[in-house]
Amino acid sequence: MIKLLLILCFSTLLFSKSLYTLDNVKNLNFYLINKTDFLSSDDKKNIEETIKERLIKNGFVFGKTDATLFLVVVNAREIGKSFAINIEIGLAEDVTTRRAGNIKTMAHTYLASELIESDKPYEDTLETIKFLLTQFLEAYKDDNE
Repeated sequence: MIKLLLILCFSTLLFSKSLYTLDNVKNLNFYLINKTDFLSSDDKKNIEETIKERLIKNGFVFGKTDATLFLVVVNAREIGKSFAINIEIGLAEDVTTRRAGNIKTMAHTYLASELIESDKPYEDTLETIKFLLTQFLEAYKDDNE
């Protein structure tokens, strides 16, 4: 009987959408880190608004004290006439380690990334961010049901 329960517990972990725990994440501060030459200030503002709108629509609140950081990092290299673009989204929080001295540090508590090649860098970057955001929201909903 115990073996059956252990097998059931471990098998549910295999099918979870995220390795991270997103329980009780509500308050966010948002940062978009742009390490590219192709995103204009208007493009950056559009990406920020798109992300914030979706997060607010899903119950997240911005600007509270001690909020979790929601980070989006866009990094790119031009290769010939196209771009290799790495896009990461993640949560970063203050945590206390279990090492001697209980060291306080900042750690990623969620991280997802995609590496794409693109001839239309802005459009493909926005599409990939929306995809990563959808994955995050699905994992969030799973953890908070």
